[in-house]
Amino acid sequence: MGLKSSYLSLRKYWVAARISARDSSSNYATIFSNCCAISVTLVTLFSVYHFAFAARSSIQGVTLAMSLWSIGMYTVYWSTGVRNIYRDIAFDVKGGSVEGILNKPVDYIILTVCKRLGRQTWVCISTLTISFIILFLMAGAPPVDFSLIWLVEFLSLGFFGFLLSMFSFACIGITSFWLDDPEPVMWIFDKSVMILGGSIVPVVFFPSWLKILATWLPMGAMISFARAFTGDFAAEFPTLLLSQLIWCIVMLSFATFSWRRAKKILSIYGG
Repeated sequence: MGLKSSYLSLRKYWVAARISARDSSSNYATIFSNCCAISVTLVTLFSVYHFAFAARSSIQGVTLAMSLWSIGMYTVYWSTGVRNIYRDIAFDVKGGSVEGILNKPVDYIILTVCKRLGRQTWVCISTLTISFIILFLMAGAPPVDFSLIWLVEFLSLGFFGFLLSMFSFACIGITSFWLDDPEPVMWIFDKSVMILGGSIVPVVFFPSWLKILATWLPMGAMISFARAFTGDFAAEFPTLLLSQLIWCIVMLSFATFSWRRAKKILSIYGG
């Protein structure tokens, strides 16, 4: 009974994600416009780097390929749509639908995450396809010596970075129970992710003090896997992973505490 119950519980979330993916698959306009936006952004930004590296093969030991592949990983991160979890929670809180979901035998936060990932499936697939095509055309093959160890390290940082993002943006969404609009909080946090995550300038080019912030603050730790294309990745990996694990625990604890307080507010005021 225990295994069957666990299977049925997990299956509910899988079904929710699958339904969301199916519903979003017919939105061709959104998928096409997203591909166009990504293409224009990456080609424009990568062209600037091609111009910067035109007269030299490397800058401070960093090659053009290292720079472009590092920047391209932010697009991979963005395509997952995990940052929009906050918007889904805020929308449900403002609309009052969160109260009805809480009365159902599902975990609201997990359900929201699964629906968002399902809704993002086709956008993610199309974005990744376009991004990797542009990367290979403008940067060539990834500048790494592929090995099992490198792959495990890269995937580990990607996995824990995704968990950290999920916990962090869920926390921002939960602030909707206390704030009229969590958008200012999201704006500050999201722009910090863009800067410290190396979306425009790779972290390897940061001054020492800013590189430390990118390593030890959650906004930079989310996209630590982007640093897998630099020469000192193997030496930095233990520190990057430790930072992610610490912040995952902190953000999960804060999200759990905040969610319990939020449910008490609904209980006290009757929703």
